[in-house]
Amino acid sequence: MARTSHKAASTAGFGSKGPGDRIVREVRLLSRANSPSSKELVSSSSGVVFVEYVALLTLVTVIGAVAVVGLGIPLLKLYRFAQMVLSLPIP
Repeated sequence: MARTSHKAASTAGFGSKGPGDRIVREVRLLSRANSPSSKELVSSSSGVVFVEYVALLTLVTVIGAVAVVGLGIPLLKLYRFAQMVLSLPIP
């Protein structure tokens, strides 16, 4: 079976390019025209607030996890002690 390129395959049985090729060409031109340059991306501040919220949420989560572990272990020991005291037979 002979290999043909995409361009040759799209025009193989037809005299001209179809409307699908025109749409693809226009989408490529639009995507190139709307893409910002690297200088614009460096000076852009559009995602800064989102990054700050994520950093703050991460910090709060880590502090919360440390607090749960720090307080949870002594509370668990206290619970087990109270459970043992309550389950002792009364003399």
